[in-house]
Amino acid sequence: MKFNPFGKKTGSAPALEIVNNALPEMKEGENYSQPLFAKNGVGPYKWMVAGTPGWLAIHGDKLEGTAPGGSAANYTIQLIVEDSASPPNIVDKSLQLKVIARPKLEAFPNQIPEAIEGNAYTQPLSARNATGALHWTINTTKPWITIDPHTGALKIAATASSGFTGNVDFEVEVTDGIQTATKNYQLQVRAAPKFEFVTTQLTKVQAGKPINEEVNVRNGAPPITWHLEAAPTPPPWIAITANGHLIGTPAMVGTFPVKIMATEGGGKSVSQQFDLEVEAASSTGVPTDSTPTPAWLNKLMWFGFGAAIVAAVLLLIGITGQTPNKFFVFLGFVSLGIQLVIFGLYFVIKGGKQ
Repeated sequence: MKFNPFGKKTGSAPALEIVNNALPEMKEGENYSQPLFAKNGVGPYKWMVAGTPGWLAIHGDKLEGTAPGGSAANYTIQLIVEDSASPPNIVDKSLQLKVIARPKLEAFPNQIPEAIEGNAYTQPLSARNATGALHWTINTTKPWITIDPHTGALKIAATASSGFTGNVDFEVEVTDGIQTATKNYQLQVRAAPKFEFVTTQLTKVQAGKPINEEVNVRNGAPPITWHLEAAPTPPPWIAITANGHLIGTPAMVGTFPVKIMATEGGGKSVSQQFDLEVEAASSTGVPTDSTPTPAWLNKLMWFGFGAAIVAAVLLLIGITGQTPNKFFVFLGFVSLGIQLVIFGLYFVIKGGKQ
């Protein structure tokens, strides 16, 4: 019992008490810090704990720790507090602490896309439920499949898988410093489509006229580089541009061998030989006679037309009378014959000049 200054009795002082009635759950692998509170004592308070696992301790007025993997369970924690009175008051309280298993670390995706023989390949991997920085390793019989230890990216360098097709089985391991997970993968390496020319022949060109013809390939990784091969020797007036265009101005008529090599970004090369056919130039596409027709030949043609008219008149007179006039019919056929001879001579001479 205590007495007030006026000598009257008062009730007993409230006893020292731990205020915390429950402890929040903690998760494996996560830092845990729970403030502790006491009342009705003389501060400051000194806190202690009994019966706790080694990863849980008192720091000042907080219960702190990190539950390792596999420690999920219910724990009885005995909290003890001592105040600064003289003599000190000491009380304790038992509370339940539930440790929850952390979600399982897991590598994903579950499947990875196929690779193409001889082509560069990159496939990012990731992990679910990680709480720290990740570290990746790979176990494979194919040294050309690698993994970035920090980002988890699977990689195959360009041309590294050349000559291999089929399936590759390997194991990936990832850890976040607390948990470790492994995953088995199967990578299908498919045969690469053949790098080849699409262009199979060159367009016929004309001498003296500039050419610009595109040559195409397919199934090659960019960039594509082009050049003319030295054998067989190409004509000196032709070249190929960086984007695969044959250019030049043919200097003569004939058929010329042109062998072109294309190299794709992955290092594969393919060659194709073409025959470039050069024909004589013609403005209309049909050979023409540039020599003028002589005047006497033109006059002969007009004479032929005149003979045809005379033949027609004589024949008309000879056969339209009541009695056919054999003389006029004879003259008409003679004129007709002359006209045919003249026309025949004209076309023979004209044709010979062409």
